[in-house]
This record gives sequence, C-alpha cells and structure tokens, in this order.
Amino acid sequence: MKKKLQKSDNRAIAKNMPLGVKILAILNYISTVMLVLIGIVLIILTSAVGKVGIDKIQQEYVNSADYQQLLQNDPTVAQTSLTFTLLVLKNLQYIGIILILLGVLCFFLGRGLWKGKNWARIVEAVFAVFGFVVGVAGLVSLNFSAVFNVLINGLIGWYLLFNKNVLRAFNVK
Repeated sequence: MKKKLQKSDNRAIAKNMPLGVKILAILNYISTVMLVLIGIVLIILTSAVGKVGIDKIQQEYVNSADYQQLLQNDPTVAQTSLTFTLLVLKNLQYIGIILILLGVLCFFLGRGLWKGKNWARIVEAVFAVFGFVVGVAGLVSLNFSAVFNVLINGLIGWYLLFNKNVLRAFNVK
C-alpha cells in the first residue's frame, strides 16, 4: 500500500514539474547515453589498439610534417604537445572509465530532477555555475565562442536557483 502511494506521489511530482526542469532531465538522460557509449568505445579501442598500436601512433605523430614544423618553430610547444598526446593515448582506458562514471552521474541527476529531488537541482546548479565561470574565463582569454557557454550555463543556473516555479516545484522556500 505504501509503495503504491509512493508511486502516485512520484507521478504527481513529475507531472507538476516545470517544463524546463523536464528538459534538463531529458538532456541528462541523453548525456548518459552519449557518455557511456563513448566511454565503452574508448575502452574497446584501447584494448584493440594495445601497446604496439600506441607506439605506432606515437611514431607516426613524431614523423608527421606538422610535428616537425612545430619542432622547428617552437621546440617547447612541440615537446609539450607530444607529452600530452602520449598521456592521452596511454590513458584512454581510464578516460573511458571516467566518462562512464560521468554518464552514471548524469543518469542520477536526470532522475533526481525528474522526481523533484532538491539535491539534483543543487548539483545541476553548481555545475551550471562552474560552466558559467569557465565560460567567463574563456571570454577573458578572448575565446568569443565562450559566449554560448556563458549564456547557456548562466541561464540554467539562474533558472534552477531563482525561478519561483522551480523553487516551488522543489519545495524550496
């Protein structure tokens, strides 16, 4: 009996949830699928390519004309570029695992938003504020494509933190 009441309560909460929150929940579900799939592909690719493949990719990278040009123009940048590329290649499996874990987090955030859990609203808002700050830093460094980052994350952060309908839906006073 109690379980039936809980299900009907959850349906009522989801039904009364503002459309914007539902859209954010769905975007989290889509992110879940994308992150998990990309993570699985990276893990499979790492296994398929193996150490020999990574060494071959490294050799091709070092012998490429672009790298040789960079090496002549700025050896420090060339070495940093090579070090970073090797770091990424050798850790693709771990990057895949991290992406899968982020996908799981997105799933629970989407579920929490859909069910009206205040913790999900707060976590989503914190991520939006963080994205906003990163976007502003991008603008300061004259990366004008960061305008979209600032606008979208600023809008999401404001919506989750200050919109009266959202606050009412999450029982925030």
